[in-house]
Amino acid sequence: MALYEWGIGILIGAAAGFLSGLAGVGGGIVMIPLLSYVLGYPHHTAQGTALLVFSIPVLAGSAYTYYKNRRVDLFLAVFIAVGVLLSGYLIATQVQKLRSETLTRIFSGFLVLIGLYLLLRERLFSAVAAVTPDSIPRVQKVLRGLLIGFISGTLSGLTGVGGGIIIVPLIRFILRYDQHVAQGTSLATLSIPVLIGAMLPYYRSGHVNVLMGLAMAVGLLIASTLTARWAQRLRSRTLETVFGTLVLAIGILGFFK
Repeated sequence: MALYEWGIGILIGAAAGFLSGLAGVGGGIVMIPLLSYVLGYPHHTAQGTALLVFSIPVLAGSAYTYYKNRRVDLFLAVFIAVGVLLSGYLIATQVQKLRSETLTRIFSGFLVLIGLYLLLRERLFSAVAAVTPDSIPRVQKVLRGLLIGFISGTLSGLTGVGGGIIIVPLIRFILRYDQHVAQGTSLATLSIPVLIGAMLPYYRSGHVNVLMGLAMAVGLLIASTLTARWAQRLRSRTLETVFGTLVLAIGILGFFK
């Protein structure tokens, strides 16, 4: 891979890292559109390369920032990780049979739905108070964590996103955690190389650009760690609005590719 391609990869990873630290997501919603729509990668390759990045613990620094601020539920993160690992591989294996155009439409539609949900969620659930991790029994955390992991792993294998874009809303919806705690727990989950299961079927089918993935991982590691510190000072609603608006815009643009 040429030197300028390494530079492009690092910049893409940095853009995704900014989003990861700010909104607690894996950054796939930035990486995949840039690889596919801007650089012309086939959609399978864009998704597989993004999953390679998230198979490396590049978000550990960002997760540690949340952990220091006591905004991580490690117990829950472990069981979410188990669910992601089990379901991601199975679904990603089947995805290799889909046409690229079909995969692009699925990805775009998924982003539109997630974006709308995040923008409207506060109005729908404004009367529901956030709960603290200590107030939920461990048995419930195990069951709900596995459920979140299975859903997240399924959608990660299907869409190629890192999982955070799915895990954060699910934690808020199912467990009623605050946005910051949901983000920190999501980042802790993704610091474990659980998405290697979803990535392997893409790699075996030749849909992973390893060098580009490594370049993006460098940019992601640096930017996500820096921006995670800033995110601690923002209000939860601010984070959700920025997150939801960006996701919705990228999803809509995908239909016009």
